[in-house]
Parts: sequence; C-alpha cells; structure tokens
Amino acid sequence: MKRNERFGAWGAAGHSAGRTALLLTVAALSATGCDDGVIRPAELEPVASASLVDGGEGPRFSSNTVAYRNSSAKPAVGKAGSATLTGNVLLDATGRADLFIAAGGTEGGTPVLTRVQIKGFDSEGRLLFTRNDAPGPDTRRATYVLAGIDRSSRVQVQANVAGADPVRTGVVSLDVPVRLRPDLQVAGIAAPGRVGARTMVGISATIRELNGDFGARADCALFVDDVEVDRAWGIWVDAGSSVSCAFRHRFDRVGLAAVEVRLVGVEPRDFDPANNAAGTTVDVMLIPSAFVYDASFEDITFESSWRSEYRWASPDGRYGVEGVDSSEFSGREQNAMLWAWSPRAVSFPIDELIVRQMTRDEVIHAARLLAVEPDWSWSDDWGSQECVGRWFDTPNGFAQFEICSVAWTGWEPFTYLQYSRHAGEVTYHSRGEVRWWDHDAGYEDVWSWNHSGTYSAGRMVSYGREYGFFVYLQDANGVSRMQPLVWLEPFSESYEMPWQCWEYADDWGSARSCYESRFQASGMRAWVAGWPTY
Repeated sequence: MKRNERFGAWGAAGHSAGRTALLLTVAALSATGCDDGVIRPAELEPVASASLVDGGEGPRFSSNTVAYRNSSAKPAVGKAGSATLTGNVLLDATGRADLFIAAGGTEGGTPVLTRVQIKGFDSEGRLLFTRNDAPGPDTRRATYVLAGIDRSSRVQVQANVAGADPVRTGVVSLDVPVRLRPDLQVAGIAAPGRVGARTMVGISATIRELNGDFGARADCALFVDDVEVDRAWGIWVDAGSSVSCAFRHRFDRVGLAAVEVRLVGVEPRDFDPANNAAGTTVDVMLIPSAFVYDASFEDITFESSWRSEYRWASPDGRYGVEGVDSSEFSGREQNAMLWAWSPRAVSFPIDELIVRQMTRDEVIHAARLLAVEPDWSWSDDWGSQECVGRWFDTPNGFAQFEICSVAWTGWEPFTYLQYSRHAGEVTYHSRGEVRWWDHDAGYEDVWSWNHSGTYSAGRMVSYGREYGFFVYLQDANGVSRMQPLVWLEPFSESYEMPWQCWEYADDWGSARSCYESRFQASGMRAWVAGWPTY
C-alpha cells in the first residue's frame, strides 16, 4: 500500500555488548533450521501493505514476499576441494552470539559435518577459548551459542566435511566476523488525532532497521484496544532501511481508542525486541450522519511525461499511417471529492440545502439554497430520477455538487450526491507528427503539432492535518446531514515504464508501436469511508 512519508536510510548503529563471563554451549540444528542468518523466500500471502520509502529511489510497491533490496552482510565462505563451509555470527543486545555453520559441496553429494573446532579471539587477537565438537550423524547445519565476545571479536571455525567428495573428507577453515542481529524498530505511527465513529481511516507505521548488518522479515500487526484488527504479513525491511506498513480500520466505539503497531515473528531473531512496538491514541467522536460516504482530499505536486511512436502499413506498403507523439505535464493541484448515498429518496422541493468544505484555517467553499426544485428529471418503465446540480467558479477554484433522487423499478428509492472542488495550476507541452498515405488514391499527407500552455483554477488553500465536508439537507421527510473528516498524510510515489516496443504482422499488414512513460508526485492526501450513525 504507496503512500506515506519518505525517510532517509538509517545508518548502522554501533551497538556492542559488554564482555561477560566466558560461556559456550553447543546445540546442533537440523538442515531445516530457520534462524541461521540466511534469508530465504517465505511462503506467505502476497499482500502489498509494505512499501519502500527510502533509499533515494522513490517508493516501489510490490508483494511483501519479494525483497525490494537485500543489503544483508554475506556469510563467510571457506572451501577445500569440493567441500564448502559457510558461517555467520549474530550478536544480540544481551551479549549472546549465535554461530551458524552449514556444510556444502560443489560436486553434489550429501555433505555433512563430522568434526567442528571453534576458537574465539578478542580485538587484540588473544585466544579466548577453544572448543571441539562432534555433531550427530547427518548434520549439515549446526548452531553454537557463544558468550563473552563482542562485535570486535573474531570467531575461527575449522570443520571436517564428509560426503562432498566420494573419496575424501574436506577440512575447511572459516574466519567469521561478529555482526549484529537485525534491529527492527516501530519508529512512529501516523494516525488521526480524532475521527468520526463508524469511519474507515488510514493508519501507517514507519519500520526501521537500525543496525545495518542484516535485513529481516516480520508481520506488522495493528492492535486497537489490545485487539488485533489488521496485519501485513511477512514484510521485508532491508539492512539500514525503512518501510511503511499501511492499514485501514473502522472505529466503532466512541471514546479514546488505544492504537498500537507491533512487529511479530522477526526473522532472523531481533537484536532488541524492546522497540518492536509503538502506540498512540485516537479520539473517536459521534458525528451524526445519515449517509454512507467516501471522502477524499489531495494536494499533489507532480511531473509526468510519456512518448510513443507507431506505424502500420499494408503488406505491399501502398497505404498506411505512422506517427510520433510526446507530452509533458507538471504542476500542483488540490482535489476534494465527497460521494454519498442514503437509503431514502430526497423529496423535492428541498426546503434547505447547505454544503461546505473547510480546513483548519478557513471555509473554502459554502453554499446555501432554499426551496430547491430539480434541474432535470426523467421517468420510464425502468424507473424515475430527479436531480439538481450547481457549478461554482470561485477564487478558491471550481466547486460542483449534484443531488439525485432515484426510484428504480423493483428497488427501494435512494439518494446519491457528489460534491467536489478543484484548484491548481498545470503546465503542459505536447508535440508530435502523423503521416498517412494511400498510393492507390494518390495522396499522402502530414500533420504536426507543438502546443504549450498553462491551466489555472483558483488558489491553493492552506490546511492542517484535517479537511472537512459538511452537508445539511431538509425536505418533507425531515433532516439528513453528514460531516466527514479527512485526516491527511504525506505521500510520495513514482513509477517509470522504460521504452518498450511491440510488433505484429498478418494478412492485412504489419505494425510496430513503442511507448515509455514516467510519473512522480508528492504532497498530502487521504481517504475515509463512513457509515450512518443514526
């Protein structure tokens, strides 16, 4: 889910655990062990709730199961003949270091560990310990828990690897640096300070990896009043990187709601689980509404361009068409839209109708109409409809609303309305050429264009974190009203389609077309959806 703040990459943190009493315990793992510092594709539900928001490349949206980038430190590798050995040492905040080793081979076979010797050295190269181990039969991977070493230490491993070569056992040595486990942090939550009850709103959280050595996967879960309500499965956070988990939630209970984002099942195991959660509160208010509604606002600054060329000709080339076309657009716009539906038909004439859009600082647009008759209507065997609409050209841009009473045969009558506003300035440039010919008819012609211009509509208004709509409608059936509140979030998005061409040919002729495009935008935007509260 594209659409939150961009954050710079977080540099590696210089964590190290103090040296404690020397301790070495041994535990052999099977070949299916997961927490070994090796990142493997996960068989997870492909959802797109995590998006890259840093790295200087602009956001890219993809399935969480696909690592957008993997900058994790590579394991140490040793080789002797056809036998190989890989290893990692991962250190956590408590001073525990886990050594992971795995036997392999370049010629197939079934490599296994038969003997392992581990030596630890401090930063001055002094020997801290030596340990010998004989893993069980058929052990390809093994894990050893170490203590008494820190990030400045070194671990040396020598292992006998059998089965990689049919005639001999390989003796493979490794020099393994001590690295920090991934440290995922819920760095902050973007949630509305207040929201209407029975309203669907967006909530996001920034997830950072602080240590810079390894990336990690985790589930990103949203809890409201300590109950899980949404989850992004298996998100990937690259080493030293940041991503954003995006959620949607409808708040139904009036009052303060405790909102928390938690990281669950961090793999490889997290450096410091104490920073795997963060919370805030949301004030849920009862805002009377008789409508189901969608409300949105965006303030967008953008650049967009595309280019194409095309050609089609008959098999003998006697008639055809070809052309080139390119356009660029850039500018800034504010767009607000409210769509609403009510399960009863409004009765004309409408006694009083009030519509309004507002921000923290000002009323952007407002209109009040009395004794409103329909502007147009129709009726046939399928049903009937009556509508009223208004268009306003104001200093704050173009505003428009439409309200319709609808009665379809076999359906209960209903009312729908739309209320929008647009302002901004867009500069465009379009140019191209097209040539067509028909030699049988004896003509050939060319038309070219090169247009530039600027489209402007009203002024850009200032706003805070909220954008509001208001509708009040009184008719013979009583009063209906609504007051959606849109909580705004920063966003940044981009995409690029490189130059691509397609060709085909058949009995009617041959064709070739090519196309490329680019788009990038940033600003503030949000969307909410609500349900009737009375």
